Amino acid sequence: MTAIQNKLATKQDINNLSKGVSGLKSDVGILKNDVGALKKDVGGIKKDINGLHDELGDFKDEINNKITNFKSEILNAVDGVMGELKAVRENQEVHNYSHSRINDEISNYDLRIKKLEKLSPAV
Repeated sequence: MTAIQNKLATKQDINNLSKGVSGLKSDVGILKNDVGALKKDVGGIKKDINGLHDELGDFKDEINNKITNFKSEILNAVDGVMGELKAVRENQEVHNYSHSRINDEISNYDLRIKKLEKLSPAV
């Protein structure tokens, strides 16, 4: 191992050291300014993020309202179609009943005609 020699500092050494410290102080000052600017930028970014968060919440509410309104419009349209379908089915049931009654009457007429034909001589 090399022994460290004790030397006394000269005035030139102290001046050089003083200049180095002065340069470091200047660099620290620049860094402080840079850090201050970064803090300001970060604060601005936080405000921007908060603003975007609020806008996103408003957009979400708007989308939910549009979806709800669209859903209501569809359900109202389906209600109208279902009402028409119900009316058609009811008319069809009445129509079918009417045909059934007519078919029963025709069958009854056929039976009566056959009875009459048996009773009366052929012409």
